[in-house]
Parts: sequence; C-alpha cells; structure tokens
Amino acid sequence: MRWERLFAELEASLDDDALLERDALVAELRDEEWSRTPWRSLLGGHVELELLGAGRLAGEVRFANDRLVRLDAGSVEHVVAIDAVTGVRTDGRAPAPSTVDARLGWPHVLRRLRDDGDEVRVVRTDGATLRAQVVRVVDGGVVLRTAERDLLVPLRALAVVTLGR
Repeated sequence: MRWERLFAELEASLDDDALLERDALVAELRDEEWSRTPWRSLLGGHVELELLGAGRLAGEVRFANDRLVRLDAGSVEHVVAIDAVTGVRTDGRAPAPSTVDARLGWPHVLRRLRDDGDEVRVVRTDGATLRAQVVRVVDGGVVLRTAERDLLVPLRALAVVTLGR
C-alpha cells in the first residue's frame, strides 16, 4: 500500500512538473511573438497619441504604416509622423495597411494637400504651430505659405498636419 501511494505521489509530482514546464514554454513563446510585433501594428480603433511638440491627439486610426498615422477626429483629420509619437493609448490592433497605404509618406500627403489648395494646421516637433498652404514639396522638405512669408520646413521636423473638414 505504501509503495502504491509513493508511486502515485511521484507520478502526480511529475505531471505537475510537466504542466509547469509547458506553461513556462507557452509564456516564452508568447513573449517571443510579442517581441517581433512592431508597436505601430497595435495602432487600431480609437487611439490617443502623445506627440513631440503637439501634445495629445485622439481619433480613429484610418491607416498606420512605418512613417505616418492618419487619425479621423470627427471634424478634422490628422496626419501624424510616426517619429513624433512618444506614447500611445489604444483599444485595438491595426489592420494591415493596403499596399498603397503602406507606401504613403509625407511627400504623397503634402502633394495631395497642395493640389487641394486647402489651408492646413502644421505642428512641428519643436511645438511651433503654423496655419499655411502647401506650395511645393521638395526632396526632404515642404514649402509652406503662411500669412507672413513662405517657409521651408524639413519633413523630419513635421509632427502633425491637420486638415479641417
């Protein structure tokens, strides 16, 4: 009888060890999967972004790629530089961008704004805010027409461009 109980306890102990080992392996695999997940792929649904120079913006993500995030904030639309994002509150996971959206960058967006001729609000990463029209898109920069004068802004200095509807 004692032998049977001893072997039963040993068997139960081995089963417990196997379960612990399996759980540890599952956790390790899950961590490995998360470590390969780009943070921008978590930008989905309603988000609140904390940005260099622009504070916080909230809205529904319309697309996100490795350069830009487009937010629909109801009466306005924001195009945000990924490099300006310093924090994210999100409730979803972004759908994979279409092949066109995946290639979009500032030059495409700014040329479209130039063609539309609408005035936009531009916030730079240093916090400066301008109301301007896009005049020209050059290699690595954009020429903006403000009330005072034309201003060349390097693309790396753009945090957010907002278009009112």
